[in-house]
Amino acid sequence: MFLRLARGIIHHPAVTVLIWVVVTAGSTALAMLGIGGESLFDRVNSGAPVAADSDSATADDLIAASALTGQSVTLMVSGLDLDDKAATAKISAALVDVRDDLGKINNIAKRADGWPMIIDPLNPAFCPDGEIDLTKPEALECALANPVVAGLVAEDRNGFLMTADVAKDLSEADEETAAVAIIERLEQAAQDLPKEVKGVKAAVGGEHLILTEIVDDMKHDLALGEFISMPVALIVMILVFAGFLAAAMPVVGALTSIFACMGAVYGLTYVTDIHTSVINVISLIGLGLSIDYGLLAVSRFREEIRRIGGFGLNDPAKTKTAVRAAVTATVTTAGRTVFYSALTIALCIAGLMAFKPSILRTFGLAGLIVVLLALATALTLVPALLVLLGKHLTKPSLISRIPGLSSLYAKASDLSPDVGIFSKLTRLVQKHPWWVTGGVLAVLVVLALPIRNIELRNSTVELLPQSSPRRAYLEQLEENYPLVGVDAIQVISLGSQPDTEKFAKDKLNSVAGTKSVPGADGQMTVQRDGYVEVTLAVTEGDPEGPQARAAVQRIRDLAPPDYQIHVTGPAARLTDFEAQLAQGGPIALAIITVSAFILLFLFTGSVLIPVKALITNALSLAACLGVVTWIFQGGHFGSILGFTAVGGIETYILVLLLIFGFGLAMDYEVFLISRIKESWDLNHDPQLSVSQGLQHSGRIITSAALIIVMVFLGFAAGRLVMIKEIGIGLALAVALDATLVRMLLVPATMSLLGKWNWWAPKPLARLHARLGLSD
Repeated sequence: MFLRLARGIIHHPAVTVLIWVVVTAGSTALAMLGIGGESLFDRVNSGAPVAADSDSATADDLIAASALTGQSVTLMVSGLDLDDKAATAKISAALVDVRDDLGKINNIAKRADGWPMIIDPLNPAFCPDGEIDLTKPEALECALANPVVAGLVAEDRNGFLMTADVAKDLSEADEETAAVAIIERLEQAAQDLPKEVKGVKAAVGGEHLILTEIVDDMKHDLALGEFISMPVALIVMILVFAGFLAAAMPVVGALTSIFACMGAVYGLTYVTDIHTSVINVISLIGLGLSIDYGLLAVSRFREEIRRIGGFGLNDPAKTKTAVRAAVTATVTTAGRTVFYSALTIALCIAGLMAFKPSILRTFGLAGLIVVLLALATALTLVPALLVLLGKHLTKPSLISRIPGLSSLYAKASDLSPDVGIFSKLTRLVQKHPWWVTGGVLAVLVVLALPIRNIELRNSTVELLPQSSPRRAYLEQLEENYPLVGVDAIQVISLGSQPDTEKFAKDKLNSVAGTKSVPGADGQMTVQRDGYVEVTLAVTEGDPEGPQARAAVQRIRDLAPPDYQIHVTGPAARLTDFEAQLAQGGPIALAIITVSAFILLFLFTGSVLIPVKALITNALSLAACLGVVTWIFQGGHFGSILGFTAVGGIETYILVLLLIFGFGLAMDYEVFLISRIKESWDLNHDPQLSVSQGLQHSGRIITSAALIIVMVFLGFAAGRLVMIKEIGIGLALAVALDATLVRMLLVPATMSLLGKWNWWAPKPLARLHARLGLSD
């Protein structure tokens, strides 16, 4: 298969490149311009991860179905003493024009209950006695008697909310137009009101603004990550290859796979909901894998050119022959390694399909696409470029001839001699394998210790930077407006209001760590369209903390026997999400471990190497997760890394770290084991094969790891905490794996096992002889 592929590329390199140019250009145009002017970023969503078909999802669906309006935009006024009648009258007078202007916007209409969609407690129309002079002392209390506006006054009476709602059941375009018009008018009011009364402040918030900011930050982080990582990666590869041309080929492959993946993800948005973070995480993974694979291919090409004596040839015909021979050898050796590495990673990512939450499934689908594209560019585009431009790589580069840089190139070059720093390191490890094994295991265990106290979160606005005005707005909303805030526990009852009121007073009042938030009439329950709602504020810990989750479980345990209740809110959603992770976890683990074991067995013919790889990768990931927990949950280095701790790790980021981290670890495992097995097949010397395998792959693994760490850290320089978590987490996973595991633990354990590394029971050995995958 690989030989036929190599021959096809050699005979049609220009066609291969042209196909990729067309695919990349089309995918880029599709992602950026979209269909009907709707780009990829216009079609993604930014909400919190949802546990599909769960109790909290059922409650959220009931709330959404009974909503009287579409999305809402809110003007928050603070610094206004509502007992200061003169100041209040000035603000109310200023709001008259605001109300009039809002009323003229298309699709601002009356709600189904007859009240206008523009609501604020300073509007005399909401006083049950009719319009009265707001300068009178009883004016505000009169308006507050109306339950519609009761929750719009700050608890400390130093501010209020004005809400303007869009009509329900509009088309997406009409709803967007109306929301933007409302936002523009309220933002103008936010600038004008502080001029009326000294000390007054105003801010505008709403779903549209929050989601827009998250998407904008995603775009910023994606652009910044690529802006930082690509030049750094190129510089490292220039040092490795001592030339721009060779260094540029993996970068071209990486950019091609990313842009092609963007087009594919755009297509997925028509099939399923795609979270904004998918774009950034997939870009990060795609860049890393594509550069890894491209680096391996170009390095193997240079090695093959040197082996067949193709360097420095002056005869164009001989050079062409040497280039073609080197490309053929590259595709049939490094290409095979890349293929099985990508296949292993793809099967690991397929484990995400075992989870119920749609966000993890979409990460799985997008992850499979980007891995396959990284594989395709490494097997076709990069070899085609080598055929077309390889003759320039057979001559010494200008960089290698610059005084001072030649010695640096000799140390960093991918062309490793048979004896060097990595073979010497291996020999040193082989002299003290027990000490090295024990020492590395001790370090990994210590790094993993913070996992014992790990907490999970399903954050939304908390992911935004602390300086974000939208985050400040929501934090103030939660603090001063409990009836409007989103961090409470909501109990949705399908029973009657009298029965639910009795249940709330008899049972829910006893739930530890909560207090009821009464409605405007003082009762614990509020009748909605189709259900009765009870709101409980979390009084102990944070809204997603252990106390809040325990309260959710207690409420569910207290459910009455004669009618249904459903519980939602941040703690309930997190509880349901964790339950679905626990449900899908064993299946995902089985998919990953079984597939990795089978592939490594078919690749090596050994039973012990796959087992050892699974154990060492698990230890490495545990250490990585421990450090990530220590940093992001504990808030360490927050000022340096630019984040504020939210008290835990994002649920889906935890899963992605484990699965993508394991896949990357297997990537380097295949790289290293392929060269060790190549040496073992030649000499059957267990010590020499490890030494030579590490010597010939060590520089590539180290260079690839350095590049991919720089890529991941480049993305971690962004604004959003979740991108920082995945970027730093995967950078740590790669750094630990490429140093402690591949350079020390693997050669130490293989030295201890000796010839037993390649052992398999006779039936499996016969199976491998028939089906085995040799490099």
